[in-house]
Amino acid sequence: MSDDLWLTKEQLARLTGYRQKARQIAKLKADRIPHTVSRTGHPVVARAAIEGAGGIEKVRRKRKEQTEPNWAAIGL
Repeated sequence: MSDDLWLTKEQLARLTGYRQKARQIAKLKADRIPHTVSRTGHPVVARAAIEGAGGIEKVRRKRKEQTEPNWAAIGL
């Protein structure tokens, strides 16, 4: 398999904002970004999981939108 299929360590750090693998995994879970964990405990993210979602910037925008409260749900 080609390494181009997977995000690099640097790209994962930029995407999650963390360098520690446990924090990266927690952030990926919180952002609902599809990933797996290698035998060494490192997160592995397929490039297609990000590109298929419209790119990293779209994932970040979606994440930001999800953090805003749904004011309509409480009648405000």
